[in-house]
Amino acid sequence: MKDTNCRLDLPYPEAAAEKEDPALSERLSALYAGRYGELSALTGYVYQHLILKDKYSYIADTLECLSITEMKHFELLGKLIVSLGGDPLIAETDRRRLYYWNGSYAESATRLDKIIADDIKGEKRAVADYTAFMNYCDDASVNAVIERIIKDEEHHIKILSDIYSEIKGDRR
Repeated sequence: MKDTNCRLDLPYPEAAAEKEDPALSERLSALYAGRYGELSALTGYVYQHLILKDKYSYIADTLECLSITEMKHFELLGKLIVSLGGDPLIAETDRRRLYYWNGSYAESATRLDKIIADDIKGEKRAVADYTAFMNYCDDASVNAVIERIIKDEEHHIKILSDIYSEIKGDRR
């Protein structure tokens, strides 16, 4: 894999909201630790890295790189949640909350082409979810962070699409 830089070489804005907004914090929590949030993405990529390392080391290394970028996104969202007056919980006993997370959310496919196809779909969903959040959010500082994260997610789609094309062309 030629491109193992999984984070664009652009700065991240400061992860601080303009003012506290508990409702916005709650909504952001779904992107942080919801079913399709950053925690699920990073745990999925770590799992995939581990199971593919022996057979597809260069792909596994790329997935590890992606997990590190998703960890950065997870941290940024957690900081935003705090600055909005929320609590960056990853598990909550009140299952009505958007951000109740559990291990079943992590991807568990083991066939290489399915893994990469699912990852592409997940990154596209992340872009759509972040875009929808920005349509709801009127905090320019929060949206600046989200816009920056979207750029990484779009970069991930490119990286994963290149891998997918490569493995589909390799009919071993």
